[in-house]
Amino acid sequence: MGVGKFLFIILVGLSPILCFADSQSLEASSDSSLLQLSRSERWRKLLHYEPYLWYFRERSLADDPKFFLSPEGSIDAAAELDATIRAFSEPPESKQKEEERVDLHPQCRFPARLRFLREQLPQLNFPPASCPRFEEWKEALLPRGMSIVFPSAYLNNPASMFGHTFLRVDSSGGESPFLGYGVSYAADIPQAQGILFAIKGIFGGYRGLFSIVPYYVQVNLYGDIESRDIWEYELNFTADETVRALEHLWELKSINFDYYFFDENCSYHILTLLEVGRPGLNLTSKLPRWVIPADTVRVMAAEPGLVRKRVYRPAIETTIRYRGRTESEERKVYSLGLAEKGGRGSAAELDLALELLDYKESIRELSREEVSSRRYPLLLERSKLGDRPLRQAPEPNEAPEDGHQTGRFRLGGGVRDGEGFGEIGFRPAYHDLLDPEGGYVRGAQIQFLNGTVRYNEDSALQLEQLQLLDILSLSPWEEFVKPISWNVSTGTSRRLSTDGGRRLGWDLSGGPGLSLDLNRRGIVYLLSQVGLRASEEFSERTYFGGGAKGGIYFDLSPSLRTHLGGDATVWSAGPEAFVGALTGELRYSLKKNLAVRSRYRWERSFGAQQIELGLFLDSYF
Repeated sequence: MGVGKFLFIILVGLSPILCFADSQSLEASSDSSLLQLSRSERWRKLLHYEPYLWYFRERSLADDPKFFLSPEGSIDAAAELDATIRAFSEPPESKQKEEERVDLHPQCRFPARLRFLREQLPQLNFPPASCPRFEEWKEALLPRGMSIVFPSAYLNNPASMFGHTFLRVDSSGGESPFLGYGVSYAADIPQAQGILFAIKGIFGGYRGLFSIVPYYVQVNLYGDIESRDIWEYELNFTADETVRALEHLWELKSINFDYYFFDENCSYHILTLLEVGRPGLNLTSKLPRWVIPADTVRVMAAEPGLVRKRVYRPAIETTIRYRGRTESEERKVYSLGLAEKGGRGSAAELDLALELLDYKESIRELSREEVSSRRYPLLLERSKLGDRPLRQAPEPNEAPEDGHQTGRFRLGGGVRDGEGFGEIGFRPAYHDLLDPEGGYVRGAQIQFLNGTVRYNEDSALQLEQLQLLDILSLSPWEEFVKPISWNVSTGTSRRLSTDGGRRLGWDLSGGPGLSLDLNRRGIVYLLSQVGLRASEEFSERTYFGGGAKGGIYFDLSPSLRTHLGGDATVWSAGPEAFVGALTGELRYSLKKNLAVRSRYRWERSFGAQQIELGLFLDSYF
């Protein structure tokens, strides 16, 4: 028997603090029943308990002592239950003076725990405590339901390059979702972190905190400022289930968690709120070991009866691109003139001009003051022409939950210069240009820890490559939208050396460029490249280079995509320090999470050259 449970039994019989409880009912509550209650799924969810690998036991993911009423509460659920019952049983008058004790009683700090104990142990007649701040906060939200919101990936912000998920509390104060509140869990990241950003993010060096802000503020940030498409999933949650989740959110207010980019992140902890709101809902147990926002959406969408409906909100850039492809040349030219100089026009022309101004403000091409001065006369003209539905980009054929799984396992082999090889590859995240595109950001490639090992006929098993990070952002240059495409990659890989062998070296390369759309069937791109390579092949060990890379990918059919690419770099490693390659790839999807790839690659490096042919089976999980 633990010390906490023993003290609890003694206190039940002797302590005057429990004078408000029904003594006969307490005597009927055996130690075994309390122990069983402390092991219940609902209590463990309230404490955020998860298996802890290093100690072969459970512990709470909350890393803030303020979240516990027992010194052992983070590792002993029974001790925390005992301490909670004792704390809830304390008379409010014993805490502080009347004017100083508002919302300080443990019942006010932990309303979700209070509800749980009242439901499970109704015989414990806790003294009522006044909690006006909590009640005012809850009433201001006017909760009637909840939605999960998924803003798509944003490659220009490392913290959001895999996407994001947060909750929206739908308010009963109006039908518009913009009147609701967004609940986010995010890392508290100072500015200018540099390389420390990745290191601290991977190893839990940031604090994670919950926050709640008006939903329209988040829509403006994600949809307008960052140009991210937004997907809303209205949940089949009752008002009571929503209140349960919010009661637990109140408990987590100002509570620190260690934030890990790939497991204890925004997606994971948002789902824990849903599990508290609806007891018996086990979503986190169905997530993969590394948690990516798109995986969260899949798990939620696959839960029977959980999602009531889905709403797509295209980003302002998405809509501007759509209008640029579908409007007549005459209307586009005239609307551009209206946006620059003002004037009169049709409702459609004025609407497009106003959208162009909003877009130019979002990309900071025009200041807010300049946009406001141009927008006002256009709005006056538009108000004279009556209502007209705005044209926005249609919903894509495939939503985020319809895309392939984010992990990938590869098995295959081939021939390099007449010698056979076998290859095994593993990539925990996330997507490359040749992967099936549905459900992902078009033209975006993000690969993390993409590794392959090979077994050659003349050597043992050896590492072929391990890319720490590989990002390619192909954002096509169009009539209204003229962004810069870019890429950055770092990791170790084997390259052809001067003696015809292949040696490992560490590479860091990247650069800006341009890309063009091929009638929505593909993208052609050309990017500049500057790089650094560290290898034992040369006496300097480290050398620099510059060059370019380009290519084209194109969909031959919904299941068949081809990619043709090449790169050329001149390094500062001496004579014949030219490295170039031509690659042709073909991917055929057998089904959503299974595909076959073929590859041809010609490589020339420091005077030596090789040709490789390969065939691979990719399984996504």
